[in-house]
Amino acid sequence: RPAAPERPAAPQRDPLESAEAELRELIARRLLDKGMVKQFYISLSDIMKRVLEAGYAVQTLEKTTSEIVQDLRQKLSDDGSAAGLPRIEAFLAGCDLVKFAKYIPPAPENTAAVDRAFQILEDCKTKLNRARDRSPHPNTPAILSHSQ
Repeated sequence: RPAAPERPAAPQRDPLESAEAELRELIARRLLDKGMVKQFYISLSDIMKRVLEAGYAVQTLEKTTSEIVQDLRQKLSDDGSAAGLPRIEAFLAGCDLVKFAKYIPPAPENTAAVDRAFQILEDCKTKLNRARDRSPHPNTPAILSHSQ
């Protein structure tokens, strides 16, 4: 029996682009307007944890906020870019208040949480773009990338 022809692999979508699309979809669902505050923050937190994984290469699955922040602190201090850590820590702590302490934030705090999420996303995009700019093109022989 002949082997089935292999299908070409589907092009991989950038994880930060996917997360941005999910973030925009979450906002469009208007959960906050429907009084579904906890569900909104659970989804927001999950999306942003994927952003942190993609942008900073830290594991977030099954980790507490303090464990994620500790890993980020180590990672960011190693590369000297810890300036965004307070924003990330405040964002995750705010999500935890809603998810676990039954806190219902007023509308301005919800807006600030969404703004903070987009800022973190942009920080991750910027970090990855800088890393790509510094690395040689994969098809460029190493000797050429160092001699130019």
